[in-house]
Order: sequence, then structure tokens, then C-alpha cells
Amino acid sequence: MKLSNQGRYRIEILTLCGKIEYWRTQLIPADKESAEKLLELEGIKSIYPLDCALNIDRLPFKITIDAMIAIAREAVKAKSYEEAAREFEHHYKVPISSTQVKRVTEYIGGIVQEINAKAAEDAMKAQAQPFDRRTRRRRANDVLYIEIDGAMVNTRIMQGGSTWMECKLAVAFHSRDIHYWTSKSGKKCHKILKRDYAGFIGSNSDFEPYLAALADRYDAIHCSEVVVISDGAPWIAGTVGRLLPDHTVHILDLFHVKEKVGDFAKYIFKNKENEYIPWAEKINDLIEDGKVDEVIREVEKYKDQKFPPGVPNLYVYLVNHRGQMNYPLYRSKGYFVGSGAIESANKQVMQSRLKLQGMRWYVSSAQCMLALKMMLESERWGEVEGMVRRYIHPEDAPAEAQKSP
Repeated sequence: MKLSNQGRYRIEILTLCGKIEYWRTQLIPADKESAEKLLELEGIKSIYPLDCALNIDRLPFKITIDAMIAIAREAVKAKSYEEAAREFEHHYKVPISSTQVKRVTEYIGGIVQEINAKAAEDAMKAQAQPFDRRTRRRRANDVLYIEIDGAMVNTRIMQGGSTWMECKLAVAFHSRDIHYWTSKSGKKCHKILKRDYAGFIGSNSDFEPYLAALADRYDAIHCSEVVVISDGAPWIAGTVGRLLPDHTVHILDLFHVKEKVGDFAKYIFKNKENEYIPWAEKINDLIEDGKVDEVIREVEKYKDQKFPPGVPNLYVYLVNHRGQMNYPLYRSKGYFVGSGAIESANKQVMQSRLKLQGMRWYVSSAQCMLALKMMLESERWGEVEGMVRRYIHPEDAPAEAQKSP
């Protein structure tokens, strides 16, 4: 291969220490055969030896990897790309435009999302493989909690007469990662010390592989029990049944049940507080005591009644979820019966960045942001640098990392 020296050119590269200016020599193929060979071997049309020596020859945007990751972190933490640009300049004394922040963030988020998608694909392939049940030795006293919910995000795509799409989200944590204590007033408290997320903006079939990957990361199949808590949405029940191990317990969130009872009672008793409040409290007490069948018999007379939007048919609701409401048993085993973790996740992971006033997203951009936000909130941001470096310079990654980034 023959190369021709085209002289030296000035370039600026953005680093965490500011912009660095330097001169580098450009080499281009001297003939057509050399040009074709260089393109075939390296996928490039020219070579800058100094860029190669500094390991920045494949960097996009003329920004170092450390700077790109710092920019993306500011964008995830901020409320807008404009705020992120100001924060980056404040912290590093380096000016950058909001447009550049957006481009860099979507690039970094795209890498993380691509790796997540590959892990999700691998998880679904593993599910299709036969499993030797003799190797399924479950660890004692290791309960895996998975809470699942959906929340709407406003997009720039019109589907079915609306621009809103559902962001499906799951949070997972082990029982060993929960810290319990009793306050001075005698109240029992707890805090989840470590958690992780899976999320996707789209259909439940698109979300399922990401949930499968999350369950794999938390080794669901070897946990003593898998406890799923949800609001009872039909798509969640189907997903749980298809993806999670047979030792999974699906619990209907007690707080959602009480909300349904309250809405039903208000309608039946025509918003008369002196009537619907005592009735709702009695029904909720029966449900908590495990007497769901007694409640079903009491509301059976309303089963064929038509209810306005927002008011549940309590009979149908209880019958459909009867198998997920054994609250005395759940509590005797020490299980949570409320979906507080996923409600918090919806606010902290999705709504705090993707559902602010006036925001509308291209779905791909929103998914990139969601992928980064999940890494930040699960305290896995340190992994992002490794993901990006392996993506840009796969030849520098260990062999094992190249196989499974």
C-alpha cells in the first residue's frame, strides 16, 4: 500500500481540561489500488498517524471519551440540554452548545441502548434453550423482588390518534439489599440499598426481552422466591407468566386495590362520605384479612352494572385478580405488598427527565435518554465508560469483554 504525505493540518479536540489545539500529518492513498485496500482493511480514506498514536482516530465530534461521558452525565442529571450545557461549562470551564450536548448524549445513550438490546436478545435466546432442572439449586432466604409498571411519555409520533406512548419499566432488588430499622417512635422502616432497572418505550412484546435480561442479571432462577408486584395490568400478568420462573409469586399492589375500592364506593354511594368511607374501610379490612371471597359475594350484585370511565367494576376486578390477593400469606412470609419502589422509579427514572412540561421526544432519543437514566439511578454509571471504550476501540478490550460487552 502506497501513501502520500498531504502535509500538516490544525485540529482542536475538546477535553475535560478545555480545548487542545495541535497539528497532525495527513496521509492518503497514492493510487486507486491503495485507496481500495485502505478502505477494505480499515474502513477509512486517510490516515492521521498522530491521531492513531493518541488513540483518538475514531472519536466522533472531536471530543475525548472522558469529555463525552461527562457531557452525557450532565444531560441526564439536568432538566434540559440547555441546562446541561450551562452545568458542563460551570464545572469544567469549557463552553459547549446545547445542540452538541444533545448529539453527544444521544451517541453515548445509543451505545448503552445497543448493548442493552444485545443483552436482551441473548436473554430471550437463553429462555428458548432447554433447561436441566437438576441444576436448579435455589438459594435459601434470597427473595428477588421485581416491580413492574407503565407510564406515558409524549412523543413526536402520532399513533392511534395520540402522541403518547407507554414507557414500560421494571425495578429489581434482592431481599438481602434491603436495610430494616426501627425509628425512635417505634415505626418500622426500610431502605433499598441496591436496585436495577429495565425499561422500554413501546409494546409489551418489545419490553419483554429487557425484563428477561434484568431477571438474568439478578439470577432469578436460583433465588428462593421471585416476588412480582404490579397494579394488575393484563399485559404484566402475561409477561410474568411467559418470562419468569415457576417459583414466582405475583402480588396485586394493595394500594391500587384500595384505590379501586374507594372509586367504586364513591360511585355506588353517590359521593356521600358518611356512607362510602365506612363501607370502603370495611371492604379493605376484609381484603387485607384474606376474606376476598366474602367481598366478591358482597359486590356480586353489581357485576352486570355499567360503570362510567374511571370507575372499576369491583366484582370483575376482584375475580380476575383473586389469585394475587392472599395478603395474610404474603405478610407472614415478610413480603412487600405495595409497589412503592416502581412508583418511585417512574418518577425518578422516567418522569423527572422525560416527562417535564412542554417535552416531546423522538422515540429513539427518549430511549437513549432512558437507557442512561437507568444507569445513573442504579448507580452503574461507572460501567458506561467501559461500554463506550469497548465500542469505539473494540481491539483494546479483553477477549471476554468483546464476546459479551
